[in-house]
Amino acid sequence: MFSPTDRAATVTERPPRITTADVDRMRRIPVVRRALPEQPDATPAAPDQGKSLQDAHWIWHAADGKSVPPCTRAFRRSFELAGKPTAARLTLAVDNEYTVFINGKQVGQGSAWERPDEYDVLQHLQPGRNAIAVEAKNGSNAPNPAGAVASLVVRQADGADLTLRTDATWKSADKPAAGWQRPELDDSGWPAAAALGDFGCEPWGRSGAQLTLSPLRRADPFEGTATVPADALRDGSRVFLLTGTLKPEAAARVTVNGRDAGGFLCQPFRLDVTRILKPGDNRIRLEPFAPEEVWLAVLPPAPAAASAKLADPQPAASPTALASLGYPTPPEPTLTARASSAYPGYEPALAVDGDPATRWNSADDDHTPWFEVALRAPRPVAGIEVDEEFDRVRAWRLKAMRADKWHEVAKGTTLGKGKQITFDPVMTDRLRLTLSEATLCVSLSEVRVVAAGE
Repeated sequence: MFSPTDRAATVTERPPRITTADVDRMRRIPVVRRALPEQPDATPAAPDQGKSLQDAHWIWHAADGKSVPPCTRAFRRSFELAGKPTAARLTLAVDNEYTVFINGKQVGQGSAWERPDEYDVLQHLQPGRNAIAVEAKNGSNAPNPAGAVASLVVRQADGADLTLRTDATWKSADKPAAGWQRPELDDSGWPAAAALGDFGCEPWGRSGAQLTLSPLRRADPFEGTATVPADALRDGSRVFLLTGTLKPEAAARVTVNGRDAGGFLCQPFRLDVTRILKPGDNRIRLEPFAPEEVWLAVLPPAPAAASAKLADPQPAASPTALASLGYPTPPEPTLTARASSAYPGYEPALAVDGDPATRWNSADDDHTPWFEVALRAPRPVAGIEVDEEFDRVRAWRLKAMRADKWHEVAKGTTLGKGKQITFDPVMTDRLRLTLSEATLCVSLSEVRVVAAGE
């Protein structure tokens, strides 16, 4: 997996919703690719790299919540050794950057969470009290996901292994006292770190049977030039960078005129680059892999007559408009859907379009999202089927609308793929699924209503 240096523009600031009216007003500017020298092979992952992280958890400072502001946080874990150890290996990764200490001595630094770093730390350990301390920095210029994952394996004098993995037993602080990296520090007043999920969880990647380590691939960056007219940068206009499919990884770092512009971690592959463009030629680079196509789209200011209607519900983008922005074209739905929130490009309708490749995502800051489906007319309903991506939900409640009131018909814990929720048949035309205790945003790829008797 590739980690863009700055995810703010696509993951945390959230690209603004593009409506049909917006698409109709957009002007397209081509980005002409230029040939680059062949890139060397990427360094392959070692066969056992990161294996000790398999039972570790991603952690972060609990008070920061799920969407973390740009900041630096301190993490530590103290432990006792009866004698002088004979071997010690530390493996860790931090999104975005880290400096790690053992007993106050700096061991290393890193900034590539997709490839865990490993250190031989035997020389830094001692009989008695020891401490591992990590100074973790969440980069970018806006709130975004952050985490740290680590494992320390110590071969003790008696031959037994002591393994310390990141979990809720670690301590964290936002303003640590001087000398916080030292083993003698009393950290009893520090709050426990929040465990965000197992190594391999989203948004850092699923582990499954395989580790999420990058295979050997030859980099193929995109570099091109776009000629931007001066009127495209007048006050109120916005210019977006758009791309076709990104393979083999749906992620890229973007630079414009040598300046960091942000990056993509998933669809939509759309980035507001207005602030760093200039009139005339602009050099645009995406790495490590080139998309099928790259272009700029200029969105002029909304007409004054339309500004008074911005609070009204906007029409759904047409299939032609969606296709022009790289979105899939959904078939005519048999259900309609709405939700408490939606990440742009991942609207509720995508969970009832019959296409398992599309999905609804709740917003990062929606901690108790709900998803509602509506039938064309009331009918006897006996259940729903749900495909939830990433297994983030830990509790849910399902309600049906009857006589203009919501009535609970089922509740449970996890969802996951192919979840079947059944209940005594009810006459209804609306069902609402409320999701709570979720880690990060919720994602549903398919929701189907089961009529009574089916």
